[in-house]
Amino acid sequence: MGFRERLVLSFVLTGLMLIAADRTAAQPFALDEKIKPTELVLSDYVGTDARLKGKVAVAEVTQKDGTLYFFAKGISIFSPVVLFVETANKADKLVVSLHKNTWNTVELTGETDSEGLWSQNFKTGGDFGLKVSTTKLPAKYQIILWVGDEVDVDMQSPFKRPN
Repeated sequence: MGFRERLVLSFVLTGLMLIAADRTAAQPFALDEKIKPTELVLSDYVGTDARLKGKVAVAEVTQKDGTLYFFAKGISIFSPVVLFVETANKADKLVVSLHKNTWNTVELTGETDSEGLWSQNFKTGGDFGLKVSTTKLPAKYQIILWVGDEVDVDMQSPFKRPN
């Protein structure tokens, strides 16, 4: 096999690996086969407030297990993200955590407040996971995920002309 053939083969293999990585990176990694996350599917936001342009996912959940897992994919690092978890019963406490690479590594955690609400604003690129745990079952709550359109910020050049 000549140099050209090896070069073409390496480009093809690299392309196939990138395609496979893109398809497999849809959620945080876990070896535990019991973890079967549900995708929060983003769809175009249709509303009257022009400031809220972007995509939204809404899930009505009745949780019958102690812990449920969710994930969202395809988020741009240039898009603002707002995530809400709100319980139907304000007295129910939910423990919420965000995960990026694995379900074992917690990036951010919190619990619902006295109003039954947990919310977070953040930015991330690609995909992330959401884990919701409770001790009081069944737990009814709603997840609202809003991902804004990419923010286009003009950047000034870091280089200056000499005087």
